Amino acid sequence: MCRRSSGRKNKGHSLLNDQVGNDLGISASRRTILLAASLAAVTLPIFNGTSFGQAEAGAPVTTAANERTELPDTPGYGPTLALPDGEPGAADPRAAFQARTRTTSPLDKFIDPDELAPRQRPGDKVLMGFRSVVTPFSVIGWFAAAGYSQGTNGRPNYGQTFTGFGQRLGANAARAASEDIFTDSVFAPLLHEDPRYYQMGSGHNPAVRVGYAVTRVFVTRTDAGHPTPNLALLGGNLAGAALTQTYYPPINRGFDQTAQTFGTSLGGSALGFALSEFFSGAADRLLHLKRPE
Repeated sequence: MCRRSSGRKNKGHSLLNDQVGNDLGISASRRTILLAASLAAVTLPIFNGTSFGQAEAGAPVTTAANERTELPDTPGYGPTLALPDGEPGAADPRAAFQARTRTTSPLDKFIDPDELAPRQRPGDKVLMGFRSVVTPFSVIGWFAAAGYSQGTNGRPNYGQTFTGFGQRLGANAARAASEDIFTDSVFAPLLHEDPRYYQMGSGHNPAVRVGYAVTRVFVTRTDAGHPTPNLALLGGNLAGAALTQTYYPPINRGFDQTAQTFGTSLGGSALGFALSEFFSGAADRLLHLKRPE
């Protein structure tokens, strides 16, 4: 009885389907053609790499290569950005800012206010640390530190002779290079910190810009853009100061001398950020480190 009941049910469904097809005036062959056309309409856009919504709106396909991260530490970035009167898009400062920005290299250490900085991979930080060692900005810093130490007869105490100046220059270069490499190439990737400096720009009060530059020694951002203690820079400067014990003269060795060297390094980092805040844009273009628009 179960088999007869099942057979009657299947036969009933078949008759019902045929009746519906006949009522709609659609033959089996026509239904097959309609089904094939429907499948083609669904699958063709997929093979073309787009969806129905994009095909209808004409929107481009978004890929990972087109994605661009926002600046994680730009103080002037956001709705409070001031625009000159009459500039197009002044009603939407954020949109106007994004429209006139350009993407900088992931190896650039100092980021202008009108630049978008791509997210750094660990390898980018490693390369940036070694690259920063040989920039003209760094070389000028070596000579400035050696000249100041020579004039004040300060640490490292090599004397005030021409030979002493050469030794000071070499020691300052070694210390600055080791600090950059430890900070950017070693600690920043390990701690997932962004070691770049994001300038506030001329639209802010000079005193505020100086204060911001000094605090960047102690505060930075993570790769995700969250504020965090600048452990990479602090650790890098401490490691560089400890390494001076291998090449500084004996009078400048020991715990107290290392602590003083560490403090001097932090002051030098703050001064470097402040100079970068006010002069790096002009210096970069003068030295052709960045190509103007």
